[in-house]
Amino acid sequence: ATARPWINATHGKINEIHTPIQALAEQLQAAGYDGRGTIVSNDDVLAGSLRTRFPQARVVVCASPPPVLDTCLPQTSHPADRGLLLVTPAAPADTTGWWPAEPAAPVQTIQLPYPHAPAQAAPATFQFQWLPTHP
Repeated sequence: ATARPWINATHGKINEIHTPIQALAEQLQAAGYDGRGTIVSNDDVLAGSLRTRFPQARVVVCASPPPVLDTCLPQTSHPADRGLLLVTPAAPADTTGWWPAEPAAPVQTIQLPYPHAPAQAAPATFQFQWLPTHP
């Protein structure tokens, strides 16, 4: 059973357990995220996995269909807030309301290979926006 994720990946059966969280965390840090700001995601597995890499971060899951950021932002406002990292696997199916209407920073895309997957496997795709300060 412990070899199942490796075996599945080598046969092209990719699922959330194969998400390249360590590589994603490194890319987010390279983009300026210091691991202390609030992480908001529309995916609970991604949010929880990032929490393991950034233990000082506050994590909020905004998964209502479609995820509407305004419903989650009030949860993130507190005096000690050190920025806001919005992150989603690929693009939300309906992006209306997910990204701030007037973004202070560009939405960026990261593509990373899945660990143990065949070279021809499609990469994991994430979109994020790092807002060092937010209202």
